[in-house]
Amino acid sequence: MTKHGRQRTRQCAYCGKHREITRDHVIPRCLFPRPLPNKMVTVPACNDCNSKKARHDDFLRDLLTSDIAGNESPIAQQIFQEKVLSSHRQGKSLLARIALDEAKETPIITESGYYWGGCHVAHFDLNRAIEMFSFLVRGLYFRLRRIVLPPDCTFDVRRLGSEDANKWWEFFKENQYNGPYTLGDSVFWCAYQYAARDDAITFWILVFYDRVFYRVVTMPAGFEWEPKTEHMV
Repeated sequence: MTKHGRQRTRQCAYCGKHREITRDHVIPRCLFPRPLPNKMVTVPACNDCNSKKARHDDFLRDLLTSDIAGNESPIAQQIFQEKVLSSHRQGKSLLARIALDEAKETPIITESGYYWGGCHVAHFDLNRAIEMFSFLVRGLYFRLRRIVLPPDCTFDVRRLGSEDANKWWEFFKENQYNGPYTLGDSVFWCAYQYAARDDAITFWILVFYDRVFYRVVTMPAGFEWEPKTEHMV
């Protein structure tokens, strides 16, 4: 959470309410090695939303750098060594506590049926995943279109394997999409599509450390989804 200068009343990029605002970094600074990129993505945020989002920042960092694919990135390895292990030793890493309590060794089989060995898999609260990625998408959408996603729209969040990520990217390339937008050297990029008829309908691909792919879909309130989010740590 960051504050730049005196607070003033403006529309919050996350909840859409007009309140006293600060500036918030949409993509958390803790995902990047020093020095930070020259142009970080910031949006106006009320204190309530800023505080709620900030609670997810370290968890997202730990999740991505511990990911079976993300940890192959030299940058993610550096962040893991410098920040995540330190947080774990101090007992501050929520993800580490979940992994220690719940992780089970599981065989990894690709979409094509190839056995990739075993790793430890842990599940965490789906509602936390949705809230965490909804902040990212809301912030990015506001920054790119200057429009607030409807507060009651629904989010479907999925971690994609490499084959599904390729299929999702092919879908984007076959249709008109916006982006890709990059931030930092191999730390984050994204692309998205939106429906002109309804601001609540958007499709996103979020890529961290060039290896960890997430798909996010937003829909109007009342649209029924059966989300399932799994993470390998």
